[in-house]
Amino acid sequence: MKAIVAGLETNLTAQDVLWELSIATQSIQNNPSRPLQIYGGDLVIAVDILVEISIDSKNVTSRDDFKNFAHVASNLLETTNSRTWKELKKAGKDRSRSLVKAMDRYGLAVAATLHGSTKPIVARTKNLLMRIDRVKKDSPGLKISYNQSSIYLPSQAFSSSQDSSVVTIIFLTLHNVLSLPAAKTIQNNSGRHLSPNTSVISATVKPRPPDVFNKPVKIVLRNTKVSVASQI
Repeated sequence: MKAIVAGLETNLTAQDVLWELSIATQSIQNNPSRPLQIYGGDLVIAVDILVEISIDSKNVTSRDDFKNFAHVASNLLETTNSRTWKELKKAGKDRSRSLVKAMDRYGLAVAATLHGSTKPIVARTKNLLMRIDRVKKDSPGLKISYNQSSIYLPSQAFSSSQDSSVVTIIFLTLHNVLSLPAAKTIQNNSGRHLSPNTSVISATVKPRPPDVFNKPVKIVLRNTKVSVASQI
């Protein structure tokens, strides 16, 4: 894996690496022989490998690859790894944005393989759902739900002249590794960074939709601190 990131020669294909990573990054519940958490250097390498794989569309060869990619990302976002993510951020080595961008990029590469099919490709994992759709130009809209969270994209989000590719990811644990700058308030006088208490949803549409919609995008986020979902 280090050889791939460093650009060195290796006999492993991207497919081999995704399979190996899906095993190596399993949680301790599924692999008792591994440590409780993934340590910083290993997490950085794993994310960097996903980034490298996502850059070249030739690395998308099967739906098994897609599912392994999603499972690796899910494994990295296990709550047992949250401390590692936060330590990397403090050290200036944050990889959370790189991971999300790599998943979007890889998803669009997968969407290009649908060849006109409107049957979605879906990977459901413990910590996220990743779904790829090809939406027809006359679509009434698209709604995707997972574990009490959902997103609805109105018809205006999609091109009126050609089919659109949509990559939707519902992250159930990404909030554990993100931090938000908080304004100073009575409750937060220090202005310190806070962690969001909801699931996180990413939806990427290609070609790019207009900046203003006549109908709203509707998002329901599961609040991890209470049993009732938050709606936007």
